[in-house]
Parts: sequence; structure tokens; C-alpha cells
Amino acid sequence: IKRYTIIKCILDNERIYMKNLSKLILEYEEPLKENRIIGLDRIKVIFKHVREIYQCHQLFNMALSDRANNWQNSDAIGDIIYASFSKSLVLKAYSSFVCHFHNAMDSIKETCRLVPSFLNFLKLVVLVQALMKVTPFPHSDRLALQMSLTQLECLSETLAEKRRDTLLKHKVKQLDMHCIGLSKSFASSKRYFVRQDNMIQCVIKDGSIIKAKHRQLFMLSDMLRMSSKRYEVKWCVPIIDVDVTQEGKGVSLSMIQNKNFNKQSIF
Repeated sequence: IKRYTIIKCILDNERIYMKNLSKLILEYEEPLKENRIIGLDRIKVIFKHVREIYQCHQLFNMALSDRANNWQNSDAIGDIIYASFSKSLVLKAYSSFVCHFHNAMDSIKETCRLVPSFLNFLKLVVLVQALMKVTPFPHSDRLALQMSLTQLECLSETLAEKRRDTLLKHKVKQLDMHCIGLSKSFASSKRYFVRQDNMIQCVIKDGSIIKAKHRQLFMLSDMLRMSSKRYEVKWCVPIIDVDVTQEGKGVSLSMIQNKNFNKQSIF
């Protein structure tokens, strides 16, 4: 009974997920195409691989529903889950969606406020984990479920890693949008954001600070960039050309505080 209850939860989760995907296609993508509200290129960016993802889950839902409708206590579903989510098509469709998510959102913000939710897929992993707990080792479905869970977890980790890389690359694009004085864009397919810190740039003469200015230091994967508080680019150099050295006594916190600067991040 516990196994069947969890399987029904998986089916309910799939039903909600497919309903949302179908709504995106039927109520948004197709009307936009028919009415030519926005260009076809932008529509392709927004709805990239939504149909392929829908087809993957449609096939999974059909196979699982058929097994559930003829359910016996000894029946297995691990083989269905593994067969459905070990296909290269699933990884390709989800990877493309994750990698192009920010481009899609940028297009959406310019045209409408459509915010689709694709979290139902991740819920499937939790449900399969729950199913494993109520499927003892002698059960014929145990091995197939273990393989299915491993496949789903690997797929989730791969997508999470791709999403992280996409976020860091998109951060560089956002910096370009806010920066002043750029001669060319810093965004590229291989460059990603590492970290950002506040600092104070000081000019020292005879052991005293004669000039101090607030700056922002941006570390990218292959470049170091300094900007003003208003994001005006002051300089940028390749990481491979940067040498970290220490000369003289440096600048103490008391020297900065005497100049009425209260920032704690000092380089």
C-alpha cells in the first residue's frame, strides 16, 4: 500500500508538471506565434526545448500510468523510471533549457511577466527516495529503483552544475550592463564571474595618505577589473599578468579611519 501511495504521488506530480508545460505551449507559445505579438526568434529563445521536455515526461507518464492501472504488489516501476530518464534526449533538453534560462527570462521581461516553474522534476527525486525506503531488498523492484535513483541524482547534479556555470557567466553580462566607459563587452562564452569586493585605493607619500577613493574590485575567471562605486571602469588586466607583492609598511586600519573611511575590506 505504501509503495502504491508513493507511485500515485509521482503520477500526481507528473500531472501537475505536464499541465504547466502544456499551458506554456497552448496558452502562451502558440497564441504568440499565431498573433505575431513578438518575433519568432524571441519566441524560440523563450520556449527553447519546452516541447521536448514535455514529450519526455509524456512518455514517462503513459508508461507509469499503464503500470499503475494494472498494479500488483510484486510489480516494479524502477525499470520505467530508469528507461525514461537515462535517455540522452532528456539530458540534452534539460541542459539546453538550463543554459538558456537567463536569455529566456531577459526576453520575457521585455515582453510579458511569464514565470514558469520547473521544480516538479526535482520533486521526482524525493519521491523515488521515499519509494526506496518502503521497497525492501527481496523485492524485484529494488535494484531497478536504485539504478533509477542514481540516474536521477546524476541528472540533477549535472543540471545544477550547468545552472551554476550559466549564472556565473550571466553575472559578467550584468556587470557589462551597469559599467560605464566600456570600449567592448567583457561577456563571453568562456568567461565567468568569481567574486567582487569593496576596497579603498590609497596614494601614500612619506608614510601619509594623501588621497583615498572607494573602489570595487571584480575578479573574473581570466581578468581583474577595478571600477568606481558608480561602476565606471578604471582599469582591467588579465589574471596571468597580475603579481601580488608587498612593499613598505602598507596601510593600517587606523590610517584609513583617520581619513573618515569606515570600510572593513581593505586591499
